[in-house]
Amino acid sequence: MDHPVGGPPGEFDRGPRSFLIEWAPGSTTEIHGHPPLMYMGVITGALTIDEFERPESDGPAVLDCTRVIASGQAVHRVATNERWDNFIHRIRATEPTWSLHVYGDDPGMGVRFDERGRPTAR
Repeated sequence: MDHPVGGPPGEFDRGPRSFLIEWAPGSTTEIHGHPPLMYMGVITGALTIDEFERPESDGPAVLDCTRVIASGQAVHRVATNERWDNFIHRIRATEPTWSLHVYGDDPGMGVRFDERGRPTAR
């Protein structure tokens, strides 16, 4: 499945974005990062989030923790940089879910990683 948040890079001009997303069971994103401002709230259902750390700016992302965000819960992050590799994670749906996502800029421009955590070229 294509990355469900943001679409292909360059699809939009710069600036804030928000998305309401319906997740089918089994839907998953690739490992990816975001711009410095990110909010995700689960409206119904639940999403599993694998969160990754990146100890070195040019090194691989390493799994740090896995958590479930259930209906009525949210996660939000603010970074003090202008990079696109913030809040590295992968999202999976195990049940039908609706979520709201808000970003400070086009999230489709975020850095992508392969299954080993290495950045991928676009």
